[in-house]
Amino acid sequence: MTDVLRSLQNQLEAIYALDAGPDVRDFLIDAAERQQHLAADDRRPDESVLLRESADGVDLAVYLAGDVLTRLTDDDPLQALTDDVLADLWLAIEGVSHFSYLVHRLHRDSAVSLLELELQAEIDKFVATWWLARAQGHRDVREGLWRRLFVDTALATNLSAEEAERYSTASRYASYFCAELGLFGADSHDQAVRELRHFYRLDQPAKFSEIHSQRLTS
Repeated sequence: MTDVLRSLQNQLEAIYALDAGPDVRDFLIDAAERQQHLAADDRRPDESVLLRESADGVDLAVYLAGDVLTRLTDDDPLQALTDDVLADLWLAIEGVSHFSYLVHRLHRDSAVSLLELELQAEIDKFVATWWLARAQGHRDVREGLWRRLFVDTALATNLSAEEAERYSTASRYASYFCAELGLFGADSHDQAVRELRHFYRLDQPAKFSEIHSQRLTS
């Protein structure tokens, strides 16, 4: 049921030239376990990554709703990417993205903010989906992906004002960054990979500064 998650993790590690991290599947928790950690949160999001400092270091856990995992197994987007599975695929990419980015930063002993996590996840949703569509020859998905992800989606209605601001900011800046990536030509594709790997390793101020610079020069 969870092979899709590991494949997505492998894909992100390859795109960003990351060292192989711990298997995300080993950190999955179910709804009951999630509720133990977030007893006061009754919104029941379909995806969340939990981080807690402990005496032994840092504990990580990844939650994806059982029905999301079931649908991804029954209609595997890694085998056939369809419009119907995009929402579930993006939830899975978001969870894997958060996990991989946290592991990367923890190994470097670097701080990471919630805004930075969401910004990277939005970029990862675009890039990982584009890679899958390219591998499967879905040109229509690739060409319409930016609009589907950054224009035709809406924030959840049960977010706090702080959360809504964070998610909208992350989406807006990710849309700017992804709009400037040249992914179609062979030469520009190689340049895009180099830019993705460079950007991934920047800290939050440098990431926002680079996006502002791109906007000013484009």
